[in-house]
Amino acid sequence: MKRWIIHFTALWALGIMAACAGNSARTPPQGRPETETRETTLKSGLKYLDLVVGGGREVAKGDTVDVQYSGWTYENGKRGKLFDTSMGQRPFTVTIGLTRVSWTEGLAGMKVGGKRKLIIPPDPSYGSPGEVSGGRPIVRSDFVFEYEVELLDIPGHFDLGGSCALAGVYRRLALTGKQQEDFRRTGNWNALIDGARQDVRGDCSVPYRWEKLFIALVNGHRYHEALQVLNDMAMRRFPLPHAILATADPDFLAAEEFKTSEFGIEYAATETEIQQNMRLAESKLSSMDEKDRPPTPYRAAGACPFECCRYREWTTRSAVQLLASIGSATFVAEIPAGARVDGVTGEVWLEPQPYAVLRDNGLLKAGDVIFFLDNLGEGHVNYWYNGSLNPELELHDGLYSYTYENCQANHVVAGACSLRKLHPEKKFLNEWWVKIRTSDGKEGWVLNKGQFSNTDACG
Repeated sequence: MKRWIIHFTALWALGIMAACAGNSARTPPQGRPETETRETTLKSGLKYLDLVVGGGREVAKGDTVDVQYSGWTYENGKRGKLFDTSMGQRPFTVTIGLTRVSWTEGLAGMKVGGKRKLIIPPDPSYGSPGEVSGGRPIVRSDFVFEYEVELLDIPGHFDLGGSCALAGVYRRLALTGKQQEDFRRTGNWNALIDGARQDVRGDCSVPYRWEKLFIALVNGHRYHEALQVLNDMAMRRFPLPHAILATADPDFLAAEEFKTSEFGIEYAATETEIQQNMRLAESKLSSMDEKDRPPTPYRAAGACPFECCRYREWTTRSAVQLLASIGSATFVAEIPAGARVDGVTGEVWLEPQPYAVLRDNGLLKAGDVIFFLDNLGEGHVNYWYNGSLNPELELHDGLYSYTYENCQANHVVAGACSLRKLHPEKKFLNEWWVKIRTSDGKEGWVLNKGQFSNTDACG
């Protein structure tokens, strides 16, 4: 049997040889025979006829699908010789509409389990009759082919139950926060999945909605569909960050279906790299010279440690006892609740918190240690790196934007999720002392634990 033709038709017309699927063939849903023999002709001249109509959603341009096919020569309006077939072999994977010629456009509109006959017209891009490549004739521009294609699966797509709505238009979420919490508590994962599916359809461009859908599917032990959601997110160019994936149910992360998938393989490789850099950072921290460490406790005089924090007129929420100095045992005044006072200044006393650098980012190097100091607001902190306070790092965002705890699907900056706490189980000292002036002019210090209102200028 001559197989040279398929090397060109598959590469030039099918566009599938390089994307051969690694999955074994799945059993498609039962289709129904097409009772009306209506042939459709596209603008390109390609003709198709549905032999069996499948089920589920229709595939469209950009979808990646698994197919089985057979190809024949086509002469004088009749099927000629079978020159190749994939039947009985592993299915081919092809992305609709992304090949050089238009063979795959004939798949648009098919459903899983469907079977379609395609008549492929001559294509001048194949070359002139008689041309030779590698000692064998190439596919000629006057060739016509007939294909019979069966759509086995849409392996990379989760069935949302409908089309994505117009992006940017506000739509009420399917479930309230209380409903979601109730469903989680009772283990009603199907209800959560249905709600999350509806929310994704409401705006398919919002990564966080896909993240919620993924988590609901994992918790409902619907692992195959969870993998489809991961694939959809990757295809939409907002892959789920490793830090979020790492919080998924351990049973999912240990499942063979996940571990052997491309996402599981990538997850394992990333986790290995992370653990190596965590160990390297821990080693550097334990052997670090005192001169390279920040002072402990670190004192930030004049600090007001959150966004919009202001020293101005405050009001006491509860009775306050003022001390002569920070940490003093000498009382200088007692102020009742509801009194107006002046917040004069403050100091933050803290124990520097070490973070491991998981990968190169700006001037930060993987395996290094950076210490977080007092908070400046809007994701920014004072920090200590390589023995210096606030050296230039060539980063575009505040350091909190790059931490594991701030890792999110919705807003992923370059270098996101690349800083991780070295000792997350430890409680680090972090105190905010404020100097207060009473209405009769007395001044003293108190550890601020929320006893004052009007500290936030943003309301």
